Amino acid sequence: MKSRLPPTCKRDDIVSTPAFIAGDWGTTHARLWLCAADGSICEARSAPGVSQLEGPEAVAAAFAAAVEGWSPALPAVLCGMVGSTIGWVDAGYQDCPCPLERIGGKAVRLEAQGRAVAILPGLRVRNGFGLTDVMRGEETQVFGAAALTGERRFVAALPGTHNKWVVVDDGVVTNFHTALTGELYQAISRHTVLLGGDPAPVTPGPAFDAGIEAVRRNPDAGVESLVFSVRARQVTGDLPKAEAASYLSGLLIGADIRSALGALGPERENVPIRLICAEPLAVLYGRGLAAFGLEAQALSGAETVRAGLRAAFRALA
Repeated sequence: MKSRLPPTCKRDDIVSTPAFIAGDWGTTHARLWLCAADGSICEARSAPGVSQLEGPEAVAAAFAAAVEGWSPALPAVLCGMVGSTIGWVDAGYQDCPCPLERIGGKAVRLEAQGRAVAILPGLRVRNGFGLTDVMRGEETQVFGAAALTGERRFVAALPGTHNKWVVVDDGVVTNFHTALTGELYQAISRHTVLLGGDPAPVTPGPAFDAGIEAVRRNPDAGVESLVFSVRARQVTGDLPKAEAASYLSGLLIGADIRSALGALGPERENVPIRLICAEPLAVLYGRGLAAFGLEAQALSGAETVRAGLRAAFRALA
C-alpha cells in the first residue's frame, strides 16, 4: 500500500499543489508523474507497458495501482500506446495537416474510479513517398518541443526504434516520415553474420563517420547493398571487428538522414532541426546531420513529453 501524498508537495524548498497526472505509456513501460500546474514534478512512478498487460481491464488495473494514493480529483492526461488497439482505449489518429493544439483537444475521455482520464490520439499522414505513415506518442513530444522553445516552424527528428522526422509549419504538423532504423540495427546486429556475435558499443568516431560517408558518396545505393560492406570490410581486413558496430550504425543513420531529406522535401529547407532523444543518440545524429551540412539542437525526450502532456492538459481545459 502506497502512502498518501499530502495536499502539497515540496521540491527544492518550493511548495506546489498537485494539479494533474501526466503519463507516457508505451509498449514496454509506462512513466507517470504527479505534476503541479506549471508541469513541475511532485512525484514519479512507473507501470508495465501495454504489451505486458492483457487487455483494457488489465491496463485500467495497472493504472489504478500506479496512481494509488493520488487524489481522485486530479485528472490524468496520457499519451502513447495506451491509446492504441492493444492499450486501454483506441484513441484513433488525427489526419495531417494537424495543429499541435488539436492533439489535446481531440483526446478520448473516460472515467476511472472517479478520476477523469484523457488519452491523446496519434497522427496519420500520406508521407513524402506517398505511403501511409502513423505515429503515437511522438506527437506529444513534438507538441512539447514547441512549448519549450516557443518555435512554430521546425523539423523534429526523434531517433529511436522507429525514427520519426516531423515537419511543423506555423504550429501545424504538415508531414512526417518514419524509418525503422533502431529496430533494423538490432535485427542486423543480433541475427545476421555482419557483426558476428556480441558487438562492441557504438562510438561517434572514425568508423561511424566512414559509414556516414559511404552513404553520402553512394546516393544511388540502397541500404541492402551498403550494409554488406560491414562484412566485406572485415573479411578484407579494412575494418577491425571492434569498429564494425560503429560503422554499421553510421551506415544506417546516414541512410536514415538521406531518406528523411527526400521524404520531407522542400518543407524542411531553411528550417531549424530539433533532435528529441537521449544524449547518446543526439550525439550520433548530430554528427550525421553535420556531415550532410545540417545543424541540430538537442532536446530531452523526457522533458519534451512532459511539456507536451502539460500543453495537452491546458488544451483540454
